[in-house]
Amino acid sequence: MKIVENSLYLSLSEGVWYLFNFVILLIISRFFGAEKFGEFSFSFAIASIAGMVVDFGINHVLIRDFTKERNKKESLFANAITLRIIIVSILFL
Repeated sequence: MKIVENSLYLSLSEGVWYLFNFVILLIISRFFGAEKFGEFSFSFAIASIAGMVVDFGINHVLIRDFTKERNKKESLFANAITLRIIIVSILFL
């Protein structure tokens, strides 16, 4: 029964998140107009792609390592942040 309840909460939270994003997108499109909204969308797409490059699967590795080595969480987190800073630095060169 707990799985069904958790699935329901997850589905509900995802639905609310998508609805919130849709409403915000409507507000932004009305505020900017067609041309500026196109520029905003392009910029947002570039930022999203850059975010994926910066993440580079670090979250998955971090979660896996957190579960294996619980006593090294601080050093693993520090290494992940350092790696992200290095990737961002390379990306913006």
